[in-house]
Amino acid sequence: MTITPRNTARGQAGFSLVVVLIFLLVLLMIGIAGMQGATLQERMGAFSRDRAVSLQAAEITLRRAELAAKDHSVFEYVSDCTNGLCATGSAPDPFSYNWTSPPSPLKTVAVQRTAANGLSTTLAQAPRYFVEFGGVAKCAGCGSGGIAPVFRSTVHATGMNSDTQVLLQSSYRPQ
Repeated sequence: MTITPRNTARGQAGFSLVVVLIFLLVLLMIGIAGMQGATLQERMGAFSRDRAVSLQAAEITLRRAELAAKDHSVFEYVSDCTNGLCATGSAPDPFSYNWTSPPSPLKTVAVQRTAANGLSTTLAQAPRYFVEFGGVAKCAGCGSGGIAPVFRSTVHATGMNSDTQVLLQSSYRPQ
């Protein structure tokens, strides 16, 4: 008796092709989802870095504003905020102020961006600040009659992207 092999390819009729195509489609979907997740992580990391750069620029500029407050006489603080020195109550609202192109007569002082002063040279805009004289306050350790001037510094800094902005304020009393 002779045994002839059956033709099994006719019985499957391309079933393995369909299974392989479905398997490839599932792998493609997993790959696309993985790439989208990696892209999102990359964008979040870049934003976080840009935010950190702008915060560092604002902090450095805030320290410079405090030094500027100490270096000027209280009589240099005028109502039109010349050179970023504002008299009591004359400083603009920092939230509605146009920091990118300051209107006249208010002039904010831009700090130069160099590696030597710790500011990144890749910032979208140089950090800007103004200092407001807030009057005098009593203090126990003050040598001049127990009073000292108080200043409020306001700083605006951007990151490498102009959409990343930081606004800081501090009150300062020179020692």
